[in-house]
Amino acid sequence: MTTTTPKPTSASRRRTIIQAWTPPRDRLAYLWLALAIVLLPFAIFRWTIPLAAWLYPVFLLRFVRTQPLLRGMLLVLLATVLVGEFALQGVIPIPGALYHLLIFGMAVIITLPYLIDRVLAPRLGGMLSTLVFPLAVTTVWYLNALLNPLVGTWVNPAYTQYGNLPLLQLLSVTGLWGIIFVMSWLASVVNWAWEHGFAWPRVRGGAVLYASLLALVLLFGGARLALFPAQGSTVRVRAGEQRRRSLSKQSELSHACETIQAAHGRALVNR
Repeated sequence: MTTTTPKPTSASRRRTIIQAWTPPRDRLAYLWLALAIVLLPFAIFRWTIPLAAWLYPVFLLRFVRTQPLLRGMLLVLLATVLVGEFALQGVIPIPGALYHLLIFGMAVIITLPYLIDRVLAPRLGGMLSTLVFPLAVTTVWYLNALLNPLVGTWVNPAYTQYGNLPLLQLLSVTGLWGIIFVMSWLASVVNWAWEHGFAWPRVRGGAVLYASLLALVLLFGGARLALFPAQGSTVRVRAGEQRRRSLSKQSELSHACETIQAAHGRALVNR
């Protein structure tokens, strides 16, 4: 007498995958969350440190991937709300409850890509899984600019890189969205390597791929700056004249926006 084994359905296979994957244990998980919280205020336009905008997603993504889904996402949302309340106090000219509502909305936008990565990346595995986070970040910020014209790209992470002229040349090809993608892909590549213990034979392909892409972007930008310099008159400032020591945070943000918009305009003219 022969017995037949029932074939697993697609639903049962999905449940098996989800149950089989468990978050990697990391005793330092809350240290990575703390580092992300420390870096996050400097990745917002008020106290911009360009490198912080590249680094804080690395630690925040590590924390999310080592926590149970609900607890991890709630803690990240809470952290981003608290950082926003602190970092943007007095900068956004909106009073009362509307200010707190706006901060919460920004925190949701920042947190949503981490939720998408936490749910989808384990199902893919391999180097392909590293694309989930940058695609999610880019899509969320694009939809925010498209569906929220009142704010638009005002708080877009790409603005933190306004002083990196070689990187900004990517605007001529992809707009803001290529810059966001390159910045956020670093976090998922580092975390992918982290989960493999940074064993070079296992992560070499992904590391070389990302490093090659970043090098290509910067070489393209450097060549474009050297071969097609911006045309315009320059003004020589007297040596004894002092620069202004205090600027409002709104003026700093406007300067960043104007710098990127001007670079984008030159890119379209020279295209």
